[in-house]
Amino acid sequence: MQDWGEEWVVFDGASGDCHLLSAACGAVLAELLHAPAEGLDRLQLFLRAFGDEAGAPSDDEMATLQQALERLQALGLVRATE
Repeated sequence: MQDWGEEWVVFDGASGDCHLLSAACGAVLAELLHAPAEGLDRLQLFLRAFGDEAGAPSDDEMATLQQALERLQALGLVRATE
């Protein structure tokens, strides 16, 4: 993965594809790659860093996270687990 500020480029070794990601998608993927077993717990901590005084992410932040996860899943870079 390469962070270019407002965009990220990631190479998917499994498919051989390169993907251009938004800053939000890149940041989410980087967090997941850092500690994949922690998944959702790690993303919740990540969002709290950008939340309000109570640490709660805004509706817009939650929507951005959801969109990023959906995009990453559509590209085959992440998959949902139970």
